[in-house]
Amino acid sequence: MQALAVPETVVFGPFVLDFSARALVAGGEKLALSSRAFDILALLVAERHRVVTKDEILTKVWRGVAVEENNLAVQMSSLRRVLGEHAEGQTLILTVPGQGYRFVARLEAPQPQPAPDVSRLESIPSPIPASPTAPRRPLAKWIFAAIGVAVCAVLVWFAGQKMSATPPARLSIAVLPFRDLSDDHSQTHLADAITDDLVTAVHHLPGAVVSPRGAIEGADLHAPPEQIGRALHARYLVDGSVRGSDGKLHVNAHLIDAQTGMDLPFVSPFDLPQQPLSDAQFAIVARVATALKVKLDAAESERSLRERPNDPDVWDLYFQAAAIHDRSDLLSDLLPAQKMLERAILKAPAFVEAMTELSLILNAKMRLNDDPDEAKDDGEALQMVASALRIAPLDDTTLAVQGKLRLTDGNIFGAEASFQDSLSANPFNVLAYDGLASSAWNLGRWDETIRAVKKLMLIDPVKYHGKLGRAYFMVQKWQEAIGELESSLTADPGTSGGRVSPLEFDNLFLMAAYDRASNESQARAHFRDYMHRWPHRSIWRLSSYFRKAQVNQPGFQFLRDALLHLGMLEFGTPEYSSLDAQSEINLGQDGDFDPAPETIDGRKCIDVGTFVGLLKSARPPRLILDMERAAATVRTNSIPTMLAGYTGVKSVLSIIPRTGGPVIVIGGGWTGWSGYYAVPEILHNGIKDVSWLCGGEEALAEQGNTLKAEGYQLADQRTQ
Repeated sequence: MQALAVPETVVFGPFVLDFSARALVAGGEKLALSSRAFDILALLVAERHRVVTKDEILTKVWRGVAVEENNLAVQMSSLRRVLGEHAEGQTLILTVPGQGYRFVARLEAPQPQPAPDVSRLESIPSPIPASPTAPRRPLAKWIFAAIGVAVCAVLVWFAGQKMSATPPARLSIAVLPFRDLSDDHSQTHLADAITDDLVTAVHHLPGAVVSPRGAIEGADLHAPPEQIGRALHARYLVDGSVRGSDGKLHVNAHLIDAQTGMDLPFVSPFDLPQQPLSDAQFAIVARVATALKVKLDAAESERSLRERPNDPDVWDLYFQAAAIHDRSDLLSDLLPAQKMLERAILKAPAFVEAMTELSLILNAKMRLNDDPDEAKDDGEALQMVASALRIAPLDDTTLAVQGKLRLTDGNIFGAEASFQDSLSANPFNVLAYDGLASSAWNLGRWDETIRAVKKLMLIDPVKYHGKLGRAYFMVQKWQEAIGELESSLTADPGTSGGRVSPLEFDNLFLMAAYDRASNESQARAHFRDYMHRWPHRSIWRLSSYFRKAQVNQPGFQFLRDALLHLGMLEFGTPEYSSLDAQSEINLGQDGDFDPAPETIDGRKCIDVGTFVGLLKSARPPRLILDMERAAATVRTNSIPTMLAGYTGVKSVLSIIPRTGGPVIVIGGGWTGWSGYYAVPEILHNGIKDVSWLCGGEEALAEQGNTLKAEGYQLADQRTQ
């Protein structure tokens, strides 16, 4: 069937689509569409009489460049989001499952018909007798069509006049074409692909309004930045270049304040090895877009403090909080950022970007040893993400944060699904890629972890050495593991707090890798350094930080054998826990770095023997409350066991039975403080009959044979 003819300008619903200017206008405002999204819309309008297949769209819109189908999904998502903001629930583009897409909106401007076959005119009788005083209907159609086109042109002109008379949006950005500076111009396709994909990636930045590619193609890009900014109605300009030489790609990118003409450095020039087009454009776009967000957060934060220091609006509060979080994860910085976002949400309850950033900050607080509201923060973060997704179910950042929260709570499969949904909406979301790598690691999928981390290292070649080295160890590539782990520790040799940090894991795996590689001197030197910094660690305690899926893999057995060979104890010993007075410790900072005290307000923890006695007594415990990872817990038929390790004691206080025997709290080990912290909370809640187990899960694991002899089952209840 012949494609229907389309005038240069058409109207559907609240939209004016101008093909010659490559502009989509609604309510007098030019809408931000990437070049690809505009081409898709234009194709669907032109072929509105039929379903357009995905393959046809990929062929015609990407013009021979090989891309994956998810690129089409991203552009369709972006197009539908722009249309949906103004369509008031009207369906404009219909998805036909298994086939493709069809434009189903009614065009309000009359369309000219295909030219008639003049050879047949004489044989077709006229349906209406000719009248010398009345114009023929075809002529009337053309007159009305001309009037419609003229009206639409006036609307587009008026929109342009309105745009030039108003200041650019706060985060209005024009992505100028990346240039190919190669001597042989061999990277032209890559430069074009970077430009198109960067438009898409920038469109996903919070608050961003992106100039359409068509407007940029018609602008004088040799003019001063201020003039380009006025022409494109943009506050910021992004441009860059790529040059291929000596087997490498040399990439440079610039951010320019179009109001002042000042260059705002945000990413240093970088090199990449020559690689397939899709890998290169992913690495470049993801790295540039990630750095761009951080710089724009800072620039808009500074602007708001300068222009509205005493009366910030909701976006001012958002950018100020985001800028703080970009540069710091310290509790002293996260708390004021949290307050800013809470103020913004109070003023604008449907502010999705603020809700998402607040959830991310609450998650960052939860990972610290000194968060006083861990359980409250976890619940509030989950609630914020759920509310944000009800408003914007396809927001890629919110989906990635949902995955991060699920990862923290131990729901690895759910986290993995959220990260995949995020990447379906935005294939350049680095937080989602990082989350997929962590999910693969937690599920014991080492090869998948290696592939994911290598992709991340294209974006940040420094941050992920440790994660890659640990995965190499698990697949028994000792030398590769040593190289990556040494690089990680050279970049950042410090440590953080008491929980097992990535840096401690790097030290742990490095000495084990040297041991497996038969480098005895290096292995023992690193072991001495490790035990000097972490003298209370035991193999069992470390293994409790791994999930069941990881511990059951051969790689973990190699780690355990290496640590035993070097002299680490299988279990901690009671002498590690000899502190009796609260004044002897620095409470709230050391976490489980030092041994937990045995006494709280004159109450002393109980040993395994006393615990077994209580289980057998006439007044057995009303509840066993496990505050750790459930790597070793006791299951009985008559006494309920509650696992609260991922949610904190505050989340379960209301459901602890008020009558019966004592509540027994189990922490992680001799150096596990979670049980110690839980006891005062329970006492403060009015439950006075409470005890906690000395050594927690570690003591139970060490006394497993004793428990079995007494008829009790020791269970590993880790979820994965």
